[in-house]
Amino acid sequence: MKTQLTFTRSAGLSLVELLVAMAIGVFILGGVVKVMVDSKDAFLFEQEVAYLQENARFAVDELGYELRQAGYFGCNQQGSMTNTLNATDDDDDWMFQTNGIRGYESSAPNLPSEFSSILSGTDALIVNRGERDDSTQVSSHVPASATIHLNGSQPFNKGEVLVIANADCSHMAAFQMTGPNSNNPAHLNHSKSNSMVPGNCKKALSASSTGGNYSCGGPNEPANNVHGLEYGPGSAIMKFKSSGFFVANSDLNGMPTLFRVVLQSTSSSATTQAQAFLPGVEDMQVIYGVDTNATDSDCEIDRYYSADQITKSEADAASSWIGWNRVMAARVSLILRSKSEVYPSNTSVDLGGGFTYNDRYLRQRVTSTVALRNRTEACS
Repeated sequence: MKTQLTFTRSAGLSLVELLVAMAIGVFILGGVVKVMVDSKDAFLFEQEVAYLQENARFAVDELGYELRQAGYFGCNQQGSMTNTLNATDDDDDWMFQTNGIRGYESSAPNLPSEFSSILSGTDALIVNRGERDDSTQVSSHVPASATIHLNGSQPFNKGEVLVIANADCSHMAAFQMTGPNSNNPAHLNHSKSNSMVPGNCKKALSASSTGGNYSCGGPNEPANNVHGLEYGPGSAIMKFKSSGFFVANSDLNGMPTLFRVVLQSTSSSATTQAQAFLPGVEDMQVIYGVDTNATDSDCEIDRYYSADQITKSEADAASSWIGWNRVMAARVSLILRSKSEVYPSNTSVDLGGGFTYNDRYLRQRVTSTVALRNRTEACS
């Protein structure tokens, strides 16, 4: 008996069925792509938010620390401060001043050359202080030979700017280390020097053997044969740190950046170097809380001033104090910007305080008020 095989021809998909299947596929694929694009946009947005918040925390922490330490040279400002550095009160010598704090508007006629690239309308901030993390103890001091002996090997190098404070905080002095060349010997020198930059105008670390302060070219500058006060055991010596902050466009990517100018030293000179400190900072505004008590400082803030309003010095102030030596606090406002454009189109944003923008960047405004400890605690 024979078995007959039958074959059924496959008819396949009709054109209508194929079109319906393609439409469903395109719809599903479009949904997948939309989810992926939205997820990517959300991820990038959250990434930029995290970037802004991280930068904000870093900026507030770092600037806050610098401001709290402003004017710290081993003791608070109650002590007598001598500056033997061959520097004047001119603005271009800001990195060698012992006042502690100074500010500038971008339009200031006396703006130091180190800040010449500052963005228009922003402020510059200068903080000078001692670096207490590098502090070491003095075992003895011979003023006649301008030699300071230390407890153990000294960590400093010839050419560095240093500051010393005696044990009872009654006297402090800033000077440039003139020797030795090696950092191993447990001593250093602070001789008079005109061959170094800035050099020391005198070797004496005080106006006389019993104390008193002076600055180079000032009325109390001693004669060359004056040895000055002896800084005995228990005195502390540390590096002099000077930092200037300003906002400018980076040469690397054109992004607005907070720059820091720091004091750099070689064996024969102390100069400055600009460093990109924090990218994405578009603006910095600083106002200063000033004690304007006419008779004597009570370390209380009476009014806030902008940098261009603090023009008077202690010498020429008549009825009120509006000098940098009376600044008790600084209020810093920063505008931070995202790295990339995040909005799909130009978006108007009002950050308050007159700061409005209309573009695709994400921004955050942060403000911090910091007391200068070494001044506010001087009256306590």
